[in-house]
Amino acid sequence: MRAGIVLAAIGMLAAACSDLPSAGRIEPGATGPGFARSLRALQNLGPGWSTSPGEPHACLASVENPKGSIPYLYSRFALRLDPGLRAREGEVTAFRFVSRARDGRIRAVINCIIPATARARVEVARQLRIPLPDSGSGVTVMGCVIDNSFGNPCVLDPVVVVAVDEEEPPCDYAPVCNPDHSGSPSSGTGGTGGCANCGPAVPRVQCPSVQRGQRVRCLVSAAGDLDVISWTFTDGTSTVASPGGNTEWSGPVVASGDVTVRMRDGTVLVGTLTVQDRGWTWATRAVSEYRDGTGVQCLNYTPTFNSIEGLNLPLGATDCSSTRRQIQPDSYDGGDGFIASTVPGGPNRGMHYVSSASLSLRRESTYNLGVFPSAPRVPLIQTSLYPHQTLCGRATANWYEFNTCMHADADGYIAGLRAHEGRGSHGNNGHFSAAWNAVADPANDPMILFDRIVGTNTISLNEFISEVRREFYRVAATADRATRDIADGGSIVTGNWSGQTWRWLPAEGRFVLSGPHTI
Repeated sequence: MRAGIVLAAIGMLAAACSDLPSAGRIEPGATGPGFARSLRALQNLGPGWSTSPGEPHACLASVENPKGSIPYLYSRFALRLDPGLRAREGEVTAFRFVSRARDGRIRAVINCIIPATARARVEVARQLRIPLPDSGSGVTVMGCVIDNSFGNPCVLDPVVVVAVDEEEPPCDYAPVCNPDHSGSPSSGTGGTGGCANCGPAVPRVQCPSVQRGQRVRCLVSAAGDLDVISWTFTDGTSTVASPGGNTEWSGPVVASGDVTVRMRDGTVLVGTLTVQDRGWTWATRAVSEYRDGTGVQCLNYTPTFNSIEGLNLPLGATDCSSTRRQIQPDSYDGGDGFIASTVPGGPNRGMHYVSSASLSLRRESTYNLGVFPSAPRVPLIQTSLYPHQTLCGRATANWYEFNTCMHADADGYIAGLRAHEGRGSHGNNGHFSAAWNAVADPANDPMILFDRIVGTNTISLNEFISEVRREFYRVAATADRATRDIADGGSIVTGNWSGQTWRWLPAEGRFVLSGPHTI
């Protein structure tokens, strides 16, 4: 067993703590021979104490040191209790042994966190060799009445009076500098500071919450020296083990899980490591850009019944046959838009994650030059069979001129065409806006995927990269499907304009009314 000591400036305005040998190894002259013998008996620090069978339950001892410059010595040890003594729901309580001198001052306190059962209380008292009061009525031990009060003046050892107290744990801490819980180390012994002056009652492992990829420092903390023999992390899929010898385990982390620490005295500590998402989303991390009408000019003809009047293309495409996917890089032929890394050490050693990512949705549109007012004119056949051809009073006209002359909504059609290829007439029914909405949906957002996906330490980095690609293909395909005019039996990119237009029949040299239709 290892232990530390506590320095308390009793009645003064300052206190400090530092390490000394275990209270179990105090020389008799330090506190008087009778008191030293009693302390050893109470702590039961004989051979084999920390290796005896049973579950460990931490105890802490604060012991007065009147003949030394250090007011109190501080020690930690463990009681071993049979698992059958557990409470039904795992409840625990504080078992506190208090030793007072004749003048009422506290000479020693032993605090143990034990199962909240009567059987456990009896067993703890047996191991500590403390007689328990009988239902609070008091029992006589060596001529002294033992009860639940701290004011009992009985003497068992020349300068020692004993009492027993059982109460709900006031907090997760037990006395360090001032064993009677009065005041805090910074304010002397006055006042009722409760737990303000407490140090860790039980050694505990604590890991601060950090974002994925950041470095964490998991620490075992308690008053006194700590003898750690091993660390273990698990998240249910990965297990990472590290030898002890250190009260700290640090390194970059990518996954939440449990951190277990095993101590030399048999104590097992479990803490929680919480890793937060980095908050990556498409809206905040990816590049989205749309340019209207700047695409390569590859459409130039008078609109016919089956002609294409607009296209949504990847930004910078050199022809209209590009089949590049909406999200780039696409991990197919454009490379990966992410970098995967392996955690080099610490609680998540060997696990994999996406350390950086860069994606874009950069599109531009191009239109058939034949729909605009400046388009070349076509000759109109003049015959009584097609009287509408002569209504405009001209032998040639382009699509825009003829539709305007015939009171079709040419300008409305062009506006709808632009909305159809871009952001839509109401923000979500254009090719670009449909793709953007699909990737920005949290259920499909590839940046959220990259932020959260973590690979177990049982696979290689290359295997993890393949797994990331498969998941990326799945969410990226949603954007491609969303940009179809018709998908899954329903309309997506539509509703930007409805009406009739006149379409050109080149073989007959005439315009024919088409529609109504919707774009």
